[in-house]
Amino acid sequence: MDNGIHCVDRLRWWLNSDIESVYTVGMRNLIKDGDMDTHGMAVLKFKNGSFATIAGICPSTGAYENSTKIIGSKATLYIQLGKEVTVVTDTRKEVPFPFSVSKSEMYPSYSHNIAGFESELREFISSIRECRAPSVTGYDGRAAVEGVLAIYKSFEAGRPIVLPLHE
Repeated sequence: MDNGIHCVDRLRWWLNSDIESVYTVGMRNLIKDGDMDTHGMAVLKFKNGSFATIAGICPSTGAYENSTKIIGSKATLYIQLGKEVTVVTDTRKEVPFPFSVSKSEMYPSYSHNIAGFESELREFISSIRECRAPSVTGYDGRAAVEGVLAIYKSFEAGRPIVLPLHE
């Protein structure tokens, strides 16, 4: 729930679709006396026909990596969160993020997180002032939580879980 929810949220946003079903391949806690799942893998099927695999390891010893690969019919998109975006078609194009990360840093700079929180707050305040729905709604937050809860439920049941969890 701590970190996987961000994966589910981003996938819903990037794929512009709600989740249809979830199947959890496995989950484990590798920290002695820990109270969280440190490793997990799930397959998500989306209502628009897309599907995704989430493989999470947290916390991780060693170099930090938070990456996504989106394979489309015309290009592949590699996203190294906090570092770069690479678009691969017949040529390779790297798109740098608007902040720098030292090559010697084991973990990326988190200055972009502060800018992200500021943008979220500005958008939320603007939506109130302009009497409109915010760009990210309560529905989006609830759908991300439901996606993660379905991952847990799938693991416990040992089978795919169809969403929504309530009807």
